[in-house]
Amino acid sequence: MNNETASNGMASVNGTEIYYEVRGDGPPILCISGGFGDAGAWETVATMLADSHTVISYDRRGHSRSPRPEGWTTTSIDEQAADAAGLIDALGLGPAVVYANSLGGAIGLTLVLRHPHLVRLVILHEPFLASLLPDPAQAHAPLRQVAAPYIAEGDLRGAADALLRTLNGEAYGAMSVDQVERMLGNAETLLGIDRGLATLTVDITEPTVPLTIAHGTESPEFLVVGARRLAELLSKGLVTLPGAHVPQITHPQAVADTIRQAVSAAGPA
Repeated sequence: MNNETASNGMASVNGTEIYYEVRGDGPPILCISGGFGDAGAWETVATMLADSHTVISYDRRGHSRSPRPEGWTTTSIDEQAADAAGLIDALGLGPAVVYANSLGGAIGLTLVLRHPHLVRLVILHEPFLASLLPDPAQAHAPLRQVAAPYIAEGDLRGAADALLRTLNGEAYGAMSVDQVERMLGNAETLLGIDRGLATLTVDITEPTVPLTIAHGTESPEFLVVGARRLAELLSKGLVTLPGAHVPQITHPQAVADTIRQAVSAAGPA
């Protein structure tokens, strides 16, 4: 297979079906998306790393090409982390480097704490961990304000569009029409089943593998505070990446370089 060409498939994982894409050859990297849960955000980063790594991205359960399980009405960070662990197992690609963004950061952190044998190292970019803050409601306020007028009118797609624009900023215009349409199609899951994920508590302990915490140089404060609080709790420094909340779209080279540097610093697997 050409390293830049993705193979894709469906994996039976943790009681559901997960759509995944794989690019490249070499030590594995798993990329975990945030609130909109779509694998498409990682295409460029994965292509850049494909010369030396096997890069896996996936649609989180109930998002985009991963169907909603029958009778599925609620989820948890543990369930989401178990999905990621199950995918690594199903593909036989552990232990993996994990790069996780936004809400995916909470999932990635839980993955490494619950399933450390499957993770080589973890990089969390602006993990959405409002439950660590003194006033979680205040941290969520900007996103609630953006979505509230649409939700009040029963327009979940409009609310999802407003959130997508707010969280992605300039990256919104860089996404393909197909990707945007998939992500807007996730509105019901995002604003229904997934809604409680951002407020659930993640038990914080020091991972047994190397951990990097990062944030964007242009991100608004409400998206950075979770990274800062986690770094404070774990006595870690913060790595900065150019751009805002989704550098995998706006600054993929910086993301690829950050991953390569973390892998090099961690030494042989």
